[in-house]
Amino acid sequence: MLLPQEIEVWYVVPAIRKEIVLRLLEMGYKKREIAKILNVTEAAVSQYTKNKRASHINFSKKIKQEIKKASLRIAKGCCVNKELQQLCFLIRRTRELCKIHKSLEPVKCNCNVC
Repeated sequence: MLLPQEIEVWYVVPAIRKEIVLRLLEMGYKKREIAKILNVTEAAVSQYTKNKRASHINFSKKIKQEIKKASLRIAKGCCVNKELQQLCFLIRRTRELCKIHKSLEPVKCNCNVC
């Protein structure tokens, strides 16, 4: 059984990072620059672009819009970790984590997330 914290760390955060990578690429950043901004390897950035990581999560339109806004703030120099924390909080608050949890763990659990 996956716990909500595990889902957030293993699936949600990589999915957010993937969306940020895609937005930054659209803005004209190079993979090397994105790797430095996100403090990951260039290989990780390549994996995000090939949809090898975080491909199990489909965020709602609202969450994708917030990720796009966060990407703009990151491009302007805002702290990546702060933006990730705020996005994770939003995902929890809007019950998006419950939807993700149910899609990954279809069995009923007593985790109090859903």
